[in-house]
Amino acid sequence: APWTASMFATMTPAMELALANGLPLLTAAAAGCTIAACYAITTFRNELPPDAFWPQISLLGCDGPQRAVFRGGFVATAVLLAASIAVYVRVALPRFERHLQGRANIAAALAFLSAIGLGLLGGVPLQRNCVDVLAGRAPLTADSAWHQLGASAFFLASWAHGALAECVYAQSAHPRLAGPEVRLARQVRRAALATPVAGLVVLVALLAILKPDAGTAMSLGAVHQWLSVGSMLVLYLTYRTDMRVLLVGGRAAQQLRDGSDDAGRGPRRSPGAGPGGPEYTGIDQVPRGADDKASD
Repeated sequence: APWTASMFATMTPAMELALANGLPLLTAAAAGCTIAACYAITTFRNELPPDAFWPQISLLGCDGPQRAVFRGGFVATAVLLAASIAVYVRVALPRFERHLQGRANIAAALAFLSAIGLGLLGGVPLQRNCVDVLAGRAPLTADSAWHQLGASAFFLASWAHGALAECVYAQSAHPRLAGPEVRLARQVRRAALATPVAGLVVLVALLAILKPDAGTAMSLGAVHQWLSVGSMLVLYLTYRTDMRVLLVGGRAAQQLRDGSDDAGRGPRRSPGAGPGGPEYTGIDQVPRGADDKASD
């Protein structure tokens, strides 16, 4: 993407690799630390809903000092997530074949939309009397409406991104994306996509069978929410594997192209190239003719 090219124009390969490895980890760590800190403060202040055994994440940032922690932590997480996606756009998107570029760009746009949603839900926490709202003693305000909009955008855009990205990966012939590390990362992403769906089925079944009281029903819904949010964060975390494989493999392939053997017989061929086989001249390329065949 041209708009990300200027962001990385002055970066060395080592800096790019450090960002690819570090930003997804920092994103997951920021989200985890924010939720843990808000939960600890809310528990210490004894502000959890009395009739619920497990709170929704949003209830941890309604009032008190945890509100500022919730707001600052999730806004910071959103910025880190957007930066991670920008690195992925720079590192991975150019590697996909031409006929997959359109869908890959849409998947990236959905990921950016999820980061915007995360920033919105963090920047605008639920109204301060949200417990009274749940009990039916107070009306919803604009803060809660904006917060719910952000939460919905984060989850739905993340899930749609993951599903579309998996379709793109499944149709790509890129050799590095077919390696064991990326295959494992894709398996984790598929599990992350399946977890909220399977959890929703279990939740509906439990509510229908147990017919719990309001507090228990809210807690069961909160457990599903934690699983869903955690699954989406794991999904984004796994992309550090893809970026590392592409960056490290790209430099190795460049060294093979530029290097010469000891006898001075000229440039070495890539290990994947050979008579009668696909000729890979570098990590940024796909088998010759693959694009043309795919676009016919």
